[in-house]
Amino acid sequence: VLHVSVRDMHYPVTLDVLHTIFSKYGFVMKIITFVKADVFQALVQFGDPTHADMARISLDQQHIYTGNCLLQIQTSKLANLVVKINDEKSRDYTNPNLPGGGMALMYGHQGPPM
Repeated sequence: VLHVSVRDMHYPVTLDVLHTIFSKYGFVMKIITFVKADVFQALVQFGDPTHADMARISLDQQHIYTGNCLLQIQTSKLANLVVKINDEKSRDYTNPNLPGGGMALMYGHQGPPM
């Protein structure tokens, strides 16, 4: 599990943005985002710890956008994340049937287009 802090955040960083960035290094199982001490942070769990190490080595101290949203990444002491709901702050990619998941995530909370 990686602990990610985003500094100099002048543009929004969403769970989907993080998933896109980190999934280039392997299967991302779970992501939980939160704000602590006014810093946007995330926990990212990979299916394979070596993929997490590759992502950490490649992405630490890199910007998401040019000159903005600096990633500071370290290995977390957590071995497994527990996601209770799939929403804009947390997602378990191995369990799309969690509350708030499935169709609600695909179409927002209004349901599918008519």
